[in-house]
Parts: sequence; structure tokens; C-alpha cells
Amino acid sequence: MPQSPITITAAEVIDLRVPTSDQMLGSDPFHKAPDYSSAVLHLETNTGLRGVSVVFTVGAGTDWMCHGIRDLCQLVIGTTLDEFTDSPFQLYRRLIDHHQLRWLHDGVFRMAAGTVLNAMWDLWAKSLNQPLWKLLVDLEPEFVADCIDWRNLGDALTREEAINLLQARRAKVSEREAAMAERGCDGLARRSSKRRARTRRSAPCRSAPPSPPSSRWAASCGRRRRTGRSMR
Repeated sequence: MPQSPITITAAEVIDLRVPTSDQMLGSDPFHKAPDYSSAVLHLETNTGLRGVSVVFTVGAGTDWMCHGIRDLCQLVIGTTLDEFTDSPFQLYRRLIDHHQLRWLHDGVFRMAAGTVLNAMWDLWAKSLNQPLWKLLVDLEPEFVADCIDWRNLGDALTREEAINLLQARRAKVSEREAAMAERGCDGLARRSSKRRARTRRSAPCRSAPPSPPSSRWAASCGRRRRTGRSMR
């Protein structure tokens, strides 16, 4: 009996916020009181597999992001994973070039579209029981190139040039895979932890420990927050 295709059945969008502004954590001259936040997307399927994607925000406006993601998810609910894996670029075009939405262009719209696309890539990797980097490595250079919108890139890099660059590096794929399997992906969080470690080593000793987290911080960490905070 043929297996049912993996189908997107629902989308849950979570507004997750931590009141980092209580102690001015992460602040700078432009972001004076940020509340580090994320809009988290869960794409549910008929098989129990879940595609997950996270977009980073800094507090007020996260509700806009959540609404945008939720609205765009209407275009993927009911579709199958096979439709996406056959041509990821088709979903990209469907989201970005939607005849009633494309005029929004940048900002929240692009971030929301990226969140949906990332969740679909995550779902694809999970369906193969692979980390996403391994899925990308195994794809043919031509397929990878066909996932890219070249309309605004062609004057700097063409599709053919990109394919040639990828093909030229395939001889070292096995070596790079072994390194990745041993140490993992060197992402933003890993680089940030290295920077923090260097900062700690070079920083002068403090005579007093930092103040303890506020009760609101302690109550907020580790739980979902679906209600927004007012702008400051």
C-alpha cells in the first residue's frame, strides 16, 4: 500500500519574548531598551513531523511578524512536502511574488516569507533524518542554483558561475563532511560564545557581582509569551 505523502496540516506561530530591557541587556545607541524576542513557526504535518523556524526580533513589532507568518502560512497548509522538494523556488516565488502581497516587498513581509521557507527546509531535512547542512551538501549544484532568485544578483554572480564554484569544491566534500560531523556547524551562537569567552578573559575583575535578575525576568524565561509589551 503506497504511503501517504507528508502534508502540511496546520501552522502554530508563537510570540516568544524575554524582558532583556529590564537590565538593558543587548542595548546599544539605536536599540536603547530591546526585549530580545522571536517569532517561532511550527508547521505541523499528517505524519507527526514538524518543521520549525525562528525569526529574531527585539520586542514591539513581534506581533506584526507573527501575523505576517500566520497569514502567509495559508499558502502552504494543505500542500505536500513533495511539492516543495521538487522545486523549492516555486514556493519562494509563490510567497514573494503573490499578486496581492508583492507590493509590500521588504521588511516584515520578507522576514515572514523567509520564516515559512526555512520551516519547509527544516521539515525536508527531518523527513530524511538528516541535519539540514547534510541535505544541502547532498543536493546537486544545479538544484541549489535553481533555489536562488537571480533577478537581482546576475550582475554580480550568474547562475552558471555559482554552479562552477560549487562543482569546483565538490572534490573536498568528504573532508568537509567529516569535519562538520565532528565539530558541528559553526553558526552565530557558536561565534558569539567565542566572543564572550574572549571578552571575559580580557575584561578587568569586578569588585562586586552583577545584580540578580528581576522577578519578571525569572518568570518570563523558559515560557511562551503570547502577549506583547508596550513600546518604550
